[in-house]
Amino acid sequence: MTDVLLNNLGRLQDLWGIFLAHIVELLHSGVPQIRAAAIDALDRLLTGALGPAAAAAAAPAATAPATPPAARGPSGAQPAAGAAAAALTAGGIEHMLLVALESVYKEEREPDVRQGLLRVALHVLQRHGEHLSAGWVPLLRLLEAVPSWNDAATISTAFQSVESICSELLTIMPKEHMQRALEVLLLFAKQSALINVTLTAIGILWHVTDTLGRSRPSDAGDAARPLAPSASFGGGGGGGGGPLGLGVPGLSGAGADGGAGRGDGGVADHSCRHDMSDAEVTQQLLRVFTHLRQLSSDARPEVRAALGACTVADGVQ
Repeated sequence: MTDVLLNNLGRLQDLWGIFLAHIVELLHSGVPQIRAAAIDALDRLLTGALGPAAAAAAAPAATAPATPPAARGPSGAQPAAGAAAAALTAGGIEHMLLVALESVYKEEREPDVRQGLLRVALHVLQRHGEHLSAGWVPLLRLLEAVPSWNDAATISTAFQSVESICSELLTIMPKEHMQRALEVLLLFAKQSALINVTLTAIGILWHVTDTLGRSRPSDAGDAARPLAPSASFGGGGGGGGGPLGLGVPGLSGAGADGGAGRGDGGVADHSCRHDMSDAEVTQQLLRVFTHLRQLSSDARPEVRAALGACTVADGVQ
């Protein structure tokens, strides 16, 4: 059934409900292998139906020829069904698919299914994160719901997505979603199930302040200079550690509308944002420092020590 949808993306809106009902039924199976197969099918469909290429494949349905005058109503208007089909833009497809992912996750109680759905979200980000628009809203809501479970396994899996968003995609995602992304990061910093996740989230928050500072219009000429080296506080996702940094040059495809600009030679510059005013940068910086201040009163000594180390390291640099 997944192949049928992927080969008929122009009819995705019509077939999606049938597919989703089938997937939900399989996820409620008592057999773990059947649940795993359902997650794999959902993963294939979502990663295959999102992105510019999939939007182009679905475009013929959205740009079908206008209804002949003879078939129109008395007022000459298009039939309602045709208008609804035409309204399904790339952003609409994202929202439809990722709202369903969010809903299924929030209603699910099986740990293996929740883990699998979070891996689907991670794969969507890895393949299409730089192109997402309306899909950011349900995706961030999904990740926002994870820390409340206080389950180490799901927090570890979900934090891979949060780390990808805030370390790699923050400079190219639509700026109206930045605040929500940083609030989700704060929730993961506050959770108590995995200390390594908390420490890594603190390091990312601190690096965000550096990236925002580079995003001031007055500093645009200095945006391409390399970020200062920094320490890593714990391991990402509760597992292996790695260097923290914002702005990954390897990402491509986002223009000024997506937040990232281009440097000399047409190379995408993701070390800062190029679409924020001084006032917007200041507002975001105040929010980040407020988040860090909240964490400074955390009862865990490791958390307070990490914040102190960040402050000392920044003073040395």
